[in-house]
Amino acid sequence: MLFGSANSTHLAATSSRFAGLSLGRTRRSVAYVGVDLSETYAKIACLRENRNGGFDWTQQYRWKLPAMASNEPSTTWLDDVLKSLADRLPRPIDGDVNLATVALPMSWTQYQTALGHELDQVHRRSDAIFRHSVFASDSAVCHWPVTGAHLRLPDANSQYVTAATAQRASCQIAAVITSLGYQVRSVLPHAVALTHASFQLTGIDAQCVLWLDRSSALIAVRHRSGVGLARSLPSLPTHLDTPDVAVRLDAYALRPYLSDIAGEYHRTADYVARSENASRSQKPILIAGSLAGIDGVDEVLATLCNVPIATWTFRSGSRPTPPSNSACVQDLQLDSDFASALSLAYATTRTSKRGYGK
Repeated sequence: MLFGSANSTHLAATSSRFAGLSLGRTRRSVAYVGVDLSETYAKIACLRENRNGGFDWTQQYRWKLPAMASNEPSTTWLDDVLKSLADRLPRPIDGDVNLATVALPMSWTQYQTALGHELDQVHRRSDAIFRHSVFASDSAVCHWPVTGAHLRLPDANSQYVTAATAQRASCQIAAVITSLGYQVRSVLPHAVALTHASFQLTGIDAQCVLWLDRSSALIAVRHRSGVGLARSLPSLPTHLDTPDVAVRLDAYALRPYLSDIAGEYHRTADYVARSENASRSQKPILIAGSLAGIDGVDEVLATLCNVPIATWTFRSGSRPTPPSNSACVQDLQLDSDFASALSLAYATTRTSKRGYGK
């Protein structure tokens, strides 16, 4: 499913393989690939089914995307990102089937809430916003109910979350990935992928997923019907995200920022409790992203949020062995940093030619 309406068509590709994993194999192999794009990095994760009915994490790969001049996107920068994907994305091996799900940078996605009868208006407003942006494109919009079908069937007066991004950029990125031998089954919002995969990949029955990265932050509520309220959160302050402090960024330096994030969590939890006419959940919060792996961040958030905090960790199956280059080992071993790419790979297992969840 292209990142759009629930019934929009998917983008398909020709079949191939993934990054040298199947040399010497005589039978067809299926790889489920997540392509996670942020404002600064591309991260790739691959899952394969194992004999126990679960998934092995068989490969991971990341590289730095071209820097934005003045930290503002431009058409030149968008072209550079497409070229970087074409040059750096691992080439599949002939004979394997490689199914992929993609997420665009979070800053390219606009989350908001609206009533059911306002969804058409939201789509028109999103079109206007993206047409007058650097993307010069119509929007692709998807939506889902805040409270979920486990409470009541949503109707025209129910609250929905909408997620909108640039349609043209989605199609261009999917086309590049397709040209390299992947079957792009869906372009999804991060909120959907992270929430739907959280229990299956970590075993944690969380009330929400909190994504904390250097370039973006997000909260996505998880309930019995799937994903609920999702909101973009304030990103890391610029004075903390500089080369001078990046190597020594710790929980103490992050505490003022984490206090702001905790405040956003409390507002989100209160909103959800009112919507569901229930008390606030005491289930743990699942934290992911590069900041989630910093020592002490979980303890600070547990104190500020007054609920248990669990750091995103892949729970089962095998995992790739990091390269011997010690400079890369720390980043590559950080499960929370690859949580989104792995969640997208898992989302691929739930897609068909009709789209995600079909």
